[in-house]
Amino acid sequence: LLNSTECDWGEPYEVNCTNFVVDSVNFVEGGLFGTIPGEIGLLSSLKTLRLGKNKLKDSILTEIGLLPSLSLLWLDQNNFEGSIPTEMGMLSWSTQLYLYGNANLSG
Repeated sequence: LLNSTECDWGEPYEVNCTNFVVDSVNFVEGGLFGTIPGEIGLLSSLKTLRLGKNKLKDSILTEIGLLPSLSLLWLDQNNFEGSIPTEMGMLSWSTQLYLYGNANLSG
């Protein structure tokens, strides 16, 4: 593990990299639970983030709305709560955004 990078996370279809930079994370129905770590904001080349149908909770991180290349965001069918961060408004108008199925999410 000493020589591993983020590109080594999961199976090849779960984390995709271009030139050793993460551009896609896909853990739909991945059995994830807890919160999304703030370090997700460090993946500045991330284009696709699919975390739907898990057991993620708490609020949606503002860092996600600040990802400049994000064009597809699936956070549907989790347990997120609170307000949708205003930073989500900074995503490109063409970003596909799925938030349904989070009963306690507002905004």
